[in-house]
Amino acid sequence: MALIWLYLAGVQTFFTGTYTPVEIVLTVMISGFSIVGIVACRGAEANIGRVRRILLSMTSAALQLAVMWLSLFGAT
Repeated sequence: MALIWLYLAGVQTFFTGTYTPVEIVLTVMISGFSIVGIVACRGAEANIGRVRRILLSMTSAALQLAVMWLSLFGAT
């Protein structure tokens, strides 16, 4: 993720390669949704308990790992 942001910022001194438009759009979308999630979680602190926040974080992490696994190995 850091390398594609450096590419988008024009800092390409230590790596080479190209990114497809889909990869660039996904990077921007992931960053935007991450910011929205952080802001939403900060506002939810007062509304839900600590245990529920921990469970939500664990569920989110599990979903991220599942999606990463699918992206690497496919849904075959």
